Amino acid sequence: MWSITAGTLAWAIQPQGDPLQWNAPPPCPDVVDVRARARRFARDPATTLAGEAIVEGVSAGSWRLRLRIGGLVREYNSRDCEALADLAALSIAVAADPVAVATAMRATSAMSHVAPSTPARHRERGIAAPTESPSPRPDRTAVRRPRWTTLLGIGGVAGVAELPRADLGPTVSLAVERRALSIQLRGGWLLPQRTPIPTFDPAQARLQAANGSARVCGQWRDRALSILGCGGLELGALIGASERVRQMDRRAALWVAALGSVGLRGWIHPRVALEIGAEFVLGIRRPRFGLQDNPFQPVAAGAGGVRGAAGVLVRLSRPR
Repeated sequence: MWSITAGTLAWAIQPQGDPLQWNAPPPCPDVVDVRARARRFARDPATTLAGEAIVEGVSAGSWRLRLRIGGLVREYNSRDCEALADLAALSIAVAADPVAVATAMRATSAMSHVAPSTPARHRERGIAAPTESPSPRPDRTAVRRPRWTTLLGIGGVAGVAELPRADLGPTVSLAVERRALSIQLRGGWLLPQRTPIPTFDPAQARLQAANGSARVCGQWRDRALSILGCGGLELGALIGASERVRQMDRRAALWVAALGSVGLRGWIHPRVALEIGAEFVLGIRRPRFGLQDNPFQPVAAGAGGVRGAAGVLVRLSRPR
């Protein structure tokens, strides 16, 4: 997919309603989720929830929460952004109505520990009635297992690698990612380029290509930015046609190349990212085209080179 991406810090759109502000980069929960958690803690729909919470990445896999409620500011560190979201929601709810939160928590705790009543026949005989242990409550603070994320992108490439003059054209891509692993598929069309046929002036060849590539990438993340390094293989159909000759001829041949790329990705929204990068192309199978009258002066595909790539990515799955 795009080998690279330009990034900015993530931002969250604050919904209308309670003055509760939450700003956190992916994969942390968004403001709608945190607001719903705080509302569940507060219970009363009329309660006004107010507070400001900002989450920043301090190192790989570690987060810092800066929580401001009224004039009080505190900071908390954790490797689990979900836990920080719960902490912020509970703190804001307690500040808004501590009695309602405590009452709700006490009622929930009492219901989870109620023992079954002793049957009358057991009380009469002085026999202790059997009791059932309450079923264990699910651990909501447990770290969630990472899931695959699907990204769809559109963009373009520009450079010198396959066609005689320049590789220019649009691309579409699909990527699935989990933690530091990214598997990418990309298809593209290289616009026609013309080049003279040696010793047959004014005859010329027009070359264009339809390519597809598959690559595996590793990525390093820091807050809303990612750096990617990829390797893969590109296959394509190189289409050649002769022009300014008595009889125009068109042929297609297989193009094969090895790819390596580096890229930078920046999330400008929880679902949208920009990507820029560079890919290094090494031609493995280079088609050649020549006139029937002069097959010893062929026009060949490039041996490889460098292409620049840029595009926009859209996250199809809901950010966590």
